[in-house]
Amino acid sequence: MRAVLISRSTYSKGKDLARRLAGHLGVQCISRADLMELVAKKGMHARTVMDSLSRASHAYLQFSRYRRAFVVLMRRAFLEMVRSYDLVYHGHACQFLVPDLPAHIRVRVSAPESVRVRRAAATLKLPSDEAKEVMRREDEEISRWARFMYGKDVQDPAQYDVCVCLGCLPMSPVCAMLAALAEHPALQPTSEQRKTLEDIYLAACVEETLVLHPVTREVEVVASARQGAVRLTGPYLDPKVQQDVEMIAGSVRGVKSVGYEVGYAVGLERFGLENEQDRFARTGNTP
Repeated sequence: MRAVLISRSTYSKGKDLARRLAGHLGVQCISRADLMELVAKKGMHARTVMDSLSRASHAYLQFSRYRRAFVVLMRRAFLEMVRSYDLVYHGHACQFLVPDLPAHIRVRVSAPESVRVRRAAATLKLPSDEAKEVMRREDEEISRWARFMYGKDVQDPAQYDVCVCLGCLPMSPVCAMLAALAEHPALQPTSEQRKTLEDIYLAACVEETLVLHPVTREVEVVASARQGAVRLTGPYLDPKVQQDVEMIAGSVRGVKSVGYEVGYAVGLERFGLENEQDRFARTGNTP
């Protein structure tokens, strides 16, 4: 369940670093495309969500209705992978998919602009000034996407555990540094963290089931779980609709009980695990 999540700026060689690091650690290297392929197997509505968001680059408002479904489906796909094997993931905003994931390292990979422009010109076979403009537009689009999907600044160093600049530093020592960090005894998953991962995964399965079911896909409900007990938080619902939501959530494998709580559904943000534990401690309730 160990995961190194690499967020890479354009033309930073972050993808190359991810592949080399995965090979060094002997783990899987996955990307956004791998997650989307897994999501596409979930049926027609899942494919509609993926196709719509892939075309949403310049039409955010038009496709905003699919935003939450996209995050829910991608989160579930990612968790399905990370609970099965250790991995290195590379993308642009992957660290925002599961902010409460235990035993993971969030890495930001960039490079000086001059270096990135040179790499972009070589890759795109364009003059430097044209390549720089293409790179600028790509950077802007990635930043807009992260703000649109997660409300976060992908370039904010506070979002990461490690920030590295592949400019003057050769890739080999950077890879060795990250591998040493990933293999450090203090960062190996504990039995409690594995239990936490299962709780997060079960909640994600419940949310995915509700998003994909035709009866509940328009109901914005957030799930949290602890040892099979699931708490749903969402808007006030007609009693029949709430009954349907609870029944569909209860049909998910591993769910032992379901409770519905009327309240603010955080939508694209997750209830942080620590916040949930604090709330249970204050109220004495279980989910």
